[in-house]
Amino acid sequence: MTNGLVPRYNLEQIRVPTLLIAADDDLYGAGRNARYTSEHIPNARLLSFPTGGHILVGRPGALEEAARFLRR
Repeated sequence: MTNGLVPRYNLEQIRVPTLLIAADDDLYGAGRNARYTSEHIPNARLLSFPTGGHILVGRPGALEEAARFLRR
């Protein structure tokens, strides 16, 4: 099913551990997209920052959390 522009993926069927990291002020909309995705993937975790932009400037916690997640 699509909205005419972008296909709607069956996110609810994803069963692997999922971590999404994004900043709300990302001009590409990654924060909004990460929030939506985390709400539709079962047991997904969202690490969201109010600022940091697309490359999460000044957010070393993002890298630390990603490393912790990958070690699991």
